Order: sequence, then structure tokens, then C-alpha cells
Amino acid sequence: MGKRWTEAEDGSLRVMRAAGISYRECGKVLKRTEQACAQRGYNLDLTKKGSASLPIDEPVITYEEMYVPRPRPTLMRRLMRKLIGG
Repeated sequence: MGKRWTEAEDGSLRVMRAAGISYRECGKVLKRTEQACAQRGYNLDLTKKGSASLPIDEPVITYEEMYVPRPRPTLMRRLMRKLIGG
């Protein structure tokens, strides 16, 4: 099983499908497979491209907002993890 869908990802998928974007393109934006997006779209009742009305109150987030890179641990912290095993 893959990673769980967040409400923000659901909202982004709804908006993209309402705008007529294919599941393949949705998958590229959301960093998921086309099949995962299609299955989630089916579960959210988004079966036809552009069939849903554009939700105004749905949060639309960008890739940068969804995936904030974690800072790399310092050298001291990495050494302590190796020594202590954390």
C-alpha cells in the first residue's frame, strides 16, 4: 500500500480534474502514479474529466508547499546517531 492521501492532495486532484487535466498529468504534479490518481478520483466520484464543478473553497497547494525538504542533520548529530543508535 502506498502513502495516504491528504485533504490538500484530494483538493488539488479535484481542482485539476475540474480544469480538465488528465490523471497522467495529475500524477506528475502530485508525484503519484496515474493509476493511483485514477483510483482516488474514482473514490472521490471524479469519474469524468472536467465533470466536477470547480470547488472554490478547496485548498490549492503547490508542490513546494506539500513537500518541504528537511534540513540535513549536522555532522555532530549524525555521529551521535551512529554511536548511540537513534
